[in-house]
Amino acid sequence: MQTAHQPIQTKAGGAKGRQAPHHRSTVRAAVLEDDDSLHKIFCTALQKEQVTAIPFDSYLEMAMAVRAGMIDIALIDLGIGNEDGMQVIKEVRAHSALPILIVSGRTDPKTVCAGLDCGADDFLRKPFDVSELHARIRGMVRRAAATPVAAEKSSSIKPVVIDGVTIDLTVGVAEIFPLKCHFTDRECHILQILLKTPGKAVSRESISRIIFGKGWAPNTRILDVHVSNIRTKLKSIGASPRIIRTRRNSGYVINANVAAK
Repeated sequence: MQTAHQPIQTKAGGAKGRQAPHHRSTVRAAVLEDDDSLHKIFCTALQKEQVTAIPFDSYLEMAMAVRAGMIDIALIDLGIGNEDGMQVIKEVRAHSALPILIVSGRTDPKTVCAGLDCGADDFLRKPFDVSELHARIRGMVRRAAATPVAAEKSSSIKPVVIDGVTIDLTVGVAEIFPLKCHFTDRECHILQILLKTPGKAVSRESISRIIFGKGWAPNTRILDVHVSNIRTKLKSIGASPRIIRTRRNSGYVINANVAAK
């Protein structure tokens, strides 16, 4: 195991017989999983998508590698020892936009919401179908290879005012002075999609395919969790819950009363 005094490097085996793939690609994936059988499944799936898998034994090790710029995407199991995976995701997200997929057997809605709210991009429940894992990884690779969402928030995206709430997606903030709330990159992307057509509903499928690509599974409720988190944050600063409405059989619609700031 690496320590804070040792350079972080890809492992070539260990006490549990793990071995990182020899293939080198432009996308490097952190794999944080202590179940050997699942670890092998993850690494095989990553290799199939031409991704270099880098195993880690602890959240701390992975966070160090992210800070060192060695990781492009991350697959994280929340059940690693007594460490707080949620807190590490928050820490990683504070200075990195890399795609994060939580793979966990903790499937209660509270945990799923907490993981996404900490900054994870997606949540895959155990047990899972391997074909779904492949699809999620492909989506992560595309997002890692593309321009990060944060960079997409160019100065051309002007702040808007909706029912007295100023929303500035260039910094991911909504404000009703003096209160502010902060959005994750994924939440900003959802708001950006809805703000393109204020007053018109955008289907869940359309938003999901833009956000998650082919990694989107029709039966997942991940998008709904993200929208719920946006609403909760807006409510925390006194904004109307009707800024984003659910239109039955149509999708989500943002309030048409939008003005440029």
